[in-house]
Amino acid sequence: MTSKEKVVANALSKVNTKVTVPTNPYGGQCVALIDKIVQEETGKNMSYTNAIDCLDKAKANGFQVTYDAVGVNPQAGDFYVIRVPSHSFGHIGVCLADSDGTGLEGVEQNVDGYSDSNRNGVNDQLEVGGYTRRVSRKWYSDGRLVDSHSGGLVGYMVGWFRLPYEVATSTKKVETSEDEDMKNFVVRSKSGKQGYVAVVNGAVFGIGHIDTVVQLQSAGAAHLTLDDGDFNRFLESQKFDDEKLVASVQALEKAIKQ
Repeated sequence: MTSKEKVVANALSKVNTKVTVPTNPYGGQCVALIDKIVQEETGKNMSYTNAIDCLDKAKANGFQVTYDAVGVNPQAGDFYVIRVPSHSFGHIGVCLADSDGTGLEGVEQNVDGYSDSNRNGVNDQLEVGGYTRRVSRKWYSDGRLVDSHSGGLVGYMVGWFRLPYEVATSTKKVETSEDEDMKNFVVRSKSGKQGYVAVVNGAVFGIGHIDTVVQLQSAGAAHLTLDDGDFNRFLESQKFDDEKLVASVQALEKAIKQ
């Protein structure tokens, strides 16, 4: 079995490469990336499957499948399937961070757009595929996913699946001290307009890059989404202590390095 942290790390390790697999022998298609990760993390595969059919294939493999609905969102390590209006094959990617339902940070393959490197008149995306990229999507209530940078329509969310995760076990003695009980969080407002803040060892500070969100969640930080008003009140209630903030940042660096 694997873990969401391992899936995210695996996906990130393949960014800017063309991933191919014998079990989906059509070049660097989007599903080849997913097939490769599934094989590496579980020993199973998504062989000879179009992206749009991956939820059915995931069910057959015994993976947990969730269809898009109000109140449910993909989490870090989940594989999301998108219906694409322009063709019947669909599209698929890997979620890098827990989604709040208004956006999606992911890794996807074959998203660079039209090219014809061999000049045979056939789009390379269909013939030989493309490269793996980090992507950012805006997600609307009607299921639309729009590229955050270009504003172009990517498609419509269908659902997502999750690999079987290993259950963490530990023989470490449970401590009851305040320091051991303290939990770290990544906090975001419902609208997302205020961005993210981190709560590490009780201190609060702003997050300027999504990589920090991914690293914090990989290190075990919980994800919270607050009403915009509550989010603002939460920030206003914080009293920043320089010594405490320095200690928290040091703890964050230590957690990320582990």
